[in-house]
Amino acid sequence: MKIGRCVASLAMIATIAHVRAFSSPAANLSLASLFGEADAVVVGNANVTALSGTDVAISLVISRVVKGAMGAGTILPVTWSLSSTVPFSMGTTGTGIWFLQKQGSSWIVLPVTAGEVPLSAIYINVPSGPLPVGYAYDASLPSVNWLANEIAVAAQDPVAGVQLAHIAASGAIDGLGSGVLLPIWTQLSSSSVPLTRAIGLAGQIRLGLAAPLAVLAGANPGAFTSDAQDHLSASICRYTGSDSGSVGSLGALAQSTYADNLIFCAIHALREIHSRDTLPYLAPLLDSSYSI
Repeated sequence: MKIGRCVASLAMIATIAHVRAFSSPAANLSLASLFGEADAVVVGNANVTALSGTDVAISLVISRVVKGAMGAGTILPVTWSLSSTVPFSMGTTGTGIWFLQKQGSSWIVLPVTAGEVPLSAIYINVPSGPLPVGYAYDASLPSVNWLANEIAVAAQDPVAGVQLAHIAASGAIDGLGSGVLLPIWTQLSSSSVPLTRAIGLAGQIRLGLAAPLAVLAGANPGAFTSDAQDHLSASICRYTGSDSGSVGSLGALAQSTYADNLIFCAIHALREIHSRDTLPYLAPLLDSSYSI
């Protein structure tokens, strides 16, 4: 496989990886923009009650309020407007973070994914039940930090974490800002669960930090599953740091036993730096199977 083809396919992971089974392309939307547009951001369980044309009626039972004036326990009727009719069963349920906007006396869903997607892709899946100890909302912090707490919890769940990983890899979360995200990425990066740890390390990489690259360069590749390495690859492909530490870590990754896509992305990042420091790492690869 040529590096150009690999990088092109990895660059698209941000928008299509989590919707490969769907009939048409989809794209994750900026959570920072959605948070600003939404009149309410809540955690709740949804039950699909009716379909009229392309309008889906949903009964949303709210368990936590990240942003907005409604209270926990409220049963809120909301509407999701499809781009076209997508078949699904009445009574379909889902628990997650919902972005909502008031239109007159009604509420509509602001989907986190644009395109023809199922109900499960229009909100951020989170595990049901109360927040774990240590993730309770801190009233002294802005509500966007509460959203970050919910994201961190989702990243640690075996099911919700898969969707969250794809959303994070797209960069859709990054607009919330380093001040909000760095604490949760740092916490997740110490997890013993490979995908959760990858979400944390990749988040730090997207913030431009060199330390997580050094962690990966010094780690046993076998400690990361293929899904975790896929997630890390998407962020490494976008890395733009050019300090000597970053170059050394990328060089080590380029010559490592990680999966091909991660190695390709390390090579791509080295190529994009355009400095003499990268030459000792790129030169040996000229005669390798990794075309540069």
